Amino acid sequence: MLMIVAALLLSSAPASVARSSKVIRATVVVHAYFQHTGFNLSICALPIFGPYVKADGVFAAPVSCPSSTATVDVTEGQSLVFTTQLYMKLNTVTSLPHVVTAADIAAGSIVLICPI
Repeated sequence: MLMIVAALLLSSAPASVARSSKVIRATVVVHAYFQHTGFNLSICALPIFGPYVKADGVFAAPVSCPSSTATVDVTEGQSLVFTTQLYMKLNTVTSLPHVVTAADIAAGSIVLICPI
């Protein structure tokens, strides 16, 4: 019995060895919508200027019309937001932040909704 315990203790990794976790990274399609009184509208239904998606506060990709989508390279744990300017660049609107999960990456699609 003592020899089994000694063998197990010697075969285990020391506590100082850091275990690396696998970072999940992929390209996903981000869909952007406006939400007004409970209805989702395509972002291209309103006069907008410069729609884009930001990942962790940095420009990631422009959103194209009429599809209202952008292709973004994301990592699990990143925060995504959609930002654009409405009505002759007088109002800047931003979606609620969305933290990327492994489920989002597996689905290959993320929806960002911007309340207006």
